[in-house]
Amino acid sequence: MRSRITKRQKDILQLMAEGLTEADIADKLGISHTALRRHKSLLYPRLGVNNSVSAVVTAIDL
Repeated sequence: MRSRITKRQKDILQLMAEGLTEADIADKLGISHTALRRHKSLLYPRLGVNNSVSAVVTAIDL
């Protein structure tokens, strides 16, 4: 069973699905690039994936 994802992780997934770059996502959310990468590193295992494309595809299927 997949773990619950946070609101911030949902926001990141939405922006990833819209095709924004990591830099654009970080700027839009007002977080550092390091913080964004940390959120993504925690998100991927929760979705059972290991990259951003798989994360977006999996999120669409949820």
